[in-house]
Amino acid sequence: MKRITPKNSKLWIVNYKRHHELIKTVNFWLDSFEFNEVNIISNHSGLNSDIFDDNIRNKIKIFHNWHRHDWMIGSIAQCWNLAMLHTFDDFDKEWVILSQDDNIILKGWDEKINNSNYDTYIAPHGDTIQILSYDTFKKIGWFDERYRTIGGPENDYLLRLIRSTPETISIYDNHIWKMRHNLVGLENNFFLQQRNNNILATRKQNVDFSQEECFDRWVEKWNVPIDELFLTKNYYVQPNYKEIDWYPAFTRYLKSQGRL
Repeated sequence: MKRITPKNSKLWIVNYKRHHELIKTVNFWLDSFEFNEVNIISNHSGLNSDIFDDNIRNKIKIFHNWHRHDWMIGSIAQCWNLAMLHTFDDFDKEWVILSQDDNIILKGWDEKINNSNYDTYIAPHGDTIQILSYDTFKKIGWFDERYRTIGGPENDYLLRLIRSTPETISIYDNHIWKMRHNLVGLENNFFLQQRNNNILATRKQNVDFSQEECFDRWVEKWNVPIDELFLTKNYYVQPNYKEIDWYPAFTRYLKSQGRL
């Protein structure tokens, strides 16, 4: 497995409204690793680079999710997929780092990755931080965009990782099933900031939507509720439908370049 370096990796942070938390997250990442750039997918029009300190502003790249209205509940799966696409279209990039906007990152996480030999690293909770290699992308593919809200895509991808390549993944997941798999110590480097009232209110307002577009969608695909499946470790239940190549033109491009 190739070592992770600033040159061969790309950082993506997904943001929605939480500017104070985002600033802290960006600073944590930059203090812990010499990233050449910080890419932010903004799912609300209110974000601009002026909120960041002058000394790091030249590294900040903001991509406004122009097809999403500010009031919409967007697709996190699509955000992660676009981050992977716009990382691995650069053939010098071997790693993509996918981050939520309210994390705490302590120095030394890159050493733990480089001193181990896995393709995928997930900690501390669901998709708050996911570090995926190009080999992971080749084996697992895209996040499933049939899930239109949070929860479904991350757990679906986690299940597919466990089913396909359990020997190449390191996972510390603090959902109720407390998955601990091939630990390398990243739980001592990655933490969650305190959730603010904005995100808690948004979740409360969209309980029915989350039920329909995450939990019901999951059962349609895997037949078993999320918590039950992971608590019982029933990882090899068969899905009711195949995975989708969400960006087939990109797949064709990679094949034409001998990358798949």
